[in-house]
Amino acid sequence: MMSRIVNFSYILLVIFVNYELSSCKDERPTLKKLRDDVLANYDREFRPVKNHNSTVNVTLSILIYSIERVSVTTQTFGLDAFFIMQWKDEYLVWDKTKYDNIDMIKLEAHEIWMPDLYNSNMAPEAHETLGGESLMIHVNSSGDVLAVFASTLVVGCVFNLKDYPFDQHTCTLVFTSYSYWFDELQFLPSSGGYSYGPFFDNPEWEVTKIREKDEPFQAFWNKKVRSFLKVFITIKRRTDMHEYCIFLPYLAASILGLAMFTIPVGHNVRLVFGGISLFILMNLLVIIGYEVGFHSIGVPYAIRCISINMVILIVSIIISNITYQIIINSMFTCPPLPSVLANFLSNPWIGKLFCLSAPSGPTLVDEELGEEEDSQRFNQAPSKASSREYVLLIKLVDRCLFVFYVVLLIFYHS
Repeated sequence: MMSRIVNFSYILLVIFVNYELSSCKDERPTLKKLRDDVLANYDREFRPVKNHNSTVNVTLSILIYSIERVSVTTQTFGLDAFFIMQWKDEYLVWDKTKYDNIDMIKLEAHEIWMPDLYNSNMAPEAHETLGGESLMIHVNSSGDVLAVFASTLVVGCVFNLKDYPFDQHTCTLVFTSYSYWFDELQFLPSSGGYSYGPFFDNPEWEVTKIREKDEPFQAFWNKKVRSFLKVFITIKRRTDMHEYCIFLPYLAASILGLAMFTIPVGHNVRLVFGGISLFILMNLLVIIGYEVGFHSIGVPYAIRCISINMVILIVSIIISNITYQIIINSMFTCPPLPSVLANFLSNPWIGKLFCLSAPSGPTLVDEELGEEEDSQRFNQAPSKASSREYVLLIKLVDRCLFVFYVVLLIFYHS
């Protein structure tokens, strides 16, 4: 009984397979005939409309799968993308019932009319017509054409680095046709919009926004209008590494700079703190200059902060250490200060405001000298009063530099 069931099942399987094989029909002859009939009288040199007053509307959408070759020194922006164009070809229409209900065929780019899509702001060395080698071109029985191709674009883009490293830039892709006017061919944005994969993520930049705008453009030589489709891509610099390579060293240098002002004028530790801070800032300046180049548009925010920081620290070191030592070493020959400036320094309100008042006991100059031997030499000097005034002036300038330093830090980081 069991063997009969197995044999019967085998017979049914054989019958089913033979039926399916007999029902399968080779469509290649039908496809070849369809292609030959559709392309028999086709002329790819003319627009695919039967009324010459009609406009061919080409819908363009873009799938960006990688952002690369972004150069702030050459002001160029590169991307790899899939371009999808759709339009209606009135000469590629057939009755699918006459061709075994075949509703779609695949054609080559050189066989049919193709819109000449140009990127008008492409870098000169990469200027070419887009869509020369299509990945695929599908046409349905209603004449709707779908062309998909991959291309690499390198366009000019203005990178203003005034907000570096927190900068973001908007680069524009401008698409147009150089063979047809606005009333003959018009590029339109796709309803699906534009998208960014990415299949390959850029380690330095990220895409934050993509938008489009279609507008006509009037030629200056004959006043006729062409169709222009603009795609705006906003990219933002990734700052993950900058926080550790730039921000934290800069913060350490700024803290050292602030600590330097808390040390008495003329002290060697003050020179050490200032020197370490300047060394860090100088290295940051070289690193940023190497990364963004020395011919960029706009002065980077980080460069401004570092440079001003360095200038104030250098001026403070020169005044509070070098000039101070010169005055101490030449105390016997110091000329007196102008009376107006001397009276200003002796004003008690100025002394309280800038903490210039000397405590009771040893004089202020004695404290600045710091050693008993120097203090005795100083007391014997005929220009003792003028030297004291010079030290007060140095301290006043140092206090002003400190206030200026704090104000600039707040201003540039607010």
